[in-house]
Amino acid sequence: MRSIIMKRRHRNQVGAAFIVASLLTAISVTLFSTLLPMTNVSAAETNAEGKAAAEAELKLDEGKEYHAYMLFQAQNSWVYRGKFWEADKGPKNDNWDKLLTSLNVTTPVVVDGVVEDAVIKGNGHYSVRLTGLNGSPSAGADNAEFGILGFSTDIPKNDTIKFDNIKVKIDGTEKGTVTGNDVYYDKDDIEDPGLITVEVFNAWHEECVNLPLTLPNDSLEISFDVSGFQYDNPDAKNPTDDNTLDQNTADKNDQEDSAGQNDNGSTKNDKKNNKALPITIAVIIILVLIGGGVYLLMKKDNN
Repeated sequence: MRSIIMKRRHRNQVGAAFIVASLLTAISVTLFSTLLPMTNVSAAETNAEGKAAAEAELKLDEGKEYHAYMLFQAQNSWVYRGKFWEADKGPKNDNWDKLLTSLNVTTPVVVDGVVEDAVIKGNGHYSVRLTGLNGSPSAGADNAEFGILGFSTDIPKNDTIKFDNIKVKIDGTEKGTVTGNDVYYDKDDIEDPGLITVEVFNAWHEECVNLPLTLPNDSLEISFDVSGFQYDNPDAKNPTDDNTLDQNTADKNDQEDSAGQNDNGSTKNDKKNNKALPITIAVIIILVLIGGGVYLLMKKDNN
């Protein structure tokens, strides 16, 4: 009789443990489905223009033009301007030259803002801009903040063309500069589709030197120097210094001589916006709950 009772108790313990584990698994799936979009930027399909640009031979001589396209994403308000090569956001999209938001809508809608891209014609100083924002990047979200900021290009991956002295102005005020070895070329875009994207902020890539930025209210400008072409663009000089290109060359040589030491004064975000932390915490909590629940049920049955 005692043996039968023990077997029944054991089956009850196993059944109770299974029920608890099933419930907590269901909770974990729900939790992951909520947190996962915060930690990853899903890979986008490459459009025809992006594929053609990535497969094209790099041209450095005079007469070839490339482009830098403003890249912008605000978290929580989900106001954005996507990448040149993304199928659902690129030049074939009717609203490619506008800012959009996907917050609380099934189809993205246009918000205030004028997008200005840059045509790169040789070595020189260029800018991409957003103007006339009227507070649209926040889109009424109190907790809105940068997710990504930079510019995508139609330049195929290479080791010749370099970007430097990347300066950010928000509402007319300088907010930071990234230079030398701190310039971040998006690792995912280099791999696929094989194009250059430069970023000064990427909440999902800890390798990026994330400048301490707040969303603009009216305007945003990213200026930068380009080198590596076989000719200079006389119309693309830094308006504050006619000797910008010569100085950039000297600075670059100094940086190479210093073996990559990051002493240029740019600020890194110590937090690095590591969005994987909530997932780690969630996993620990779930494991503790499962173990604790099973333990308590078995202890109760044994009593």
